[in-house]
Amino acid sequence: PVIGYRNGAEAARGTGEAVLGDPRAALAWLVNEVSAHCGGIAAGQFVTTGNCILPIPIAPGDRSRMDYGALGDIAAAIA
Repeated sequence: PVIGYRNGAEAARGTGEAVLGDPRAALAWLVNEVSAHCGGIAAGQFVTTGNCILPIPIAPGDRSRMDYGALGDIAAAIA
C-alpha cells in the first residue's frame, strides 16, 4: 500500500494493483516490448512501472509525504 499526504492530511491511497493489476506484470510487458522493438534494456538502466496512486495536486508552500509502508517514506516541502 501507498498513502500520499498533503499538508499532513491523507490525500490519496493505492496499491501496486493500480499498475496493470501487478507492477511485475507492467515490468514484464515493458521488457518484452522494448526487447522486441528497441533492442532491450541495458544493464544499469532505471525502470519505473508506474503510479500506485493518482498524482496529488500541490502548490507553493505545501508539504508532501508518500508513505510506502515497510519500504519507508519520502517527504518534500514545495517552495
